[in-house]
Amino acid sequence: DGDYLQIFERILTPISRQFKPQLILVSAGFDIYFQDPLGAMKVTPAGFARLTRSLLKAANESCEGKLVFILEGGYHLTGLEESVKAVLKELKGENLVPEGETDKKDGESKYTDSLIDNIISVLKSFWKFPMV
Repeated sequence: DGDYLQIFERILTPISRQFKPQLILVSAGFDIYFQDPLGAMKVTPAGFARLTRSLLKAANESCEGKLVFILEGGYHLTGLEESVKAVLKELKGENLVPEGETDKKDGESKYTDSLIDNIISVLKSFWKFPMV
């Protein structure tokens, strides 16, 4: 969960602040759920809620909260149900994860830091990123 949140916060958020979209469209795929037979990327329902909160913040900052989710997929039916519920609750303001916990780097790996740094080094020719 923490790895994905850091990718959103360190790459997606700074770009969305500069790009200032009029609307954010989300292809809401849930195959990154931790028990999904195809994705195997270990995101929990709480992780989906945290990612949703990050997207809500970006939408509120850039496009007056205009955010559309389109259900795209996921292959673990229980995980899909739990994760979609977590996203919908977050959209309703029913926070699954307490506010103070959204900034934690639980599960963040050193590999993710390195990957994000490499991506930023490529994108910094086009976008400004805050110093970490």
